[in-house]
Amino acid sequence: MASSDAKSCDQEDETMSIGGTTLCAQKITVGVSELVSLLRTLGELCRLLYMYRCKEALDTYMKLPHRHYNTGWVLSQVVGKAYFELIDYLEAEKAFSLARQASPYSLEGMDIYSTVLYHLKEDMKAPSRTLHRPGLD
Repeated sequence: MASSDAKSCDQEDETMSIGGTTLCAQKITVGVSELVSLLRTLGELCRLLYMYRCKEALDTYMKLPHRHYNTGWVLSQVVGKAYFELIDYLEAEKAFSLARQASPYSLEGMDIYSTVLYHLKEDMKAPSRTLHRPGLD
């Protein structure tokens, strides 16, 4: 296996052996760069949410790499929470539902999800309320 890893590296690229596995320095550098970029984006998402800048957080969410886009944590802690703060309970419910599918045993964000479901139940009663009609006061 180590020899096939070494063959995939360019002839001029530095290689190092860790635990019997040969790694290309260039691949390590690219991997570290991608990890730092991901952590920077996730940090920015958290910062924006803590500042209640939810629309900006949702825009930043769209910048995540595809494989991290639909993870349970991101869907519940970022997307669902952002839509909840924007009082868009239908979108929040969709995000939390997807989060539960992605991570069915995670309890993170379930307090907010419960509140979203409660509000959706209340919203279904909204048509029976009387509407304020201008000029009839």
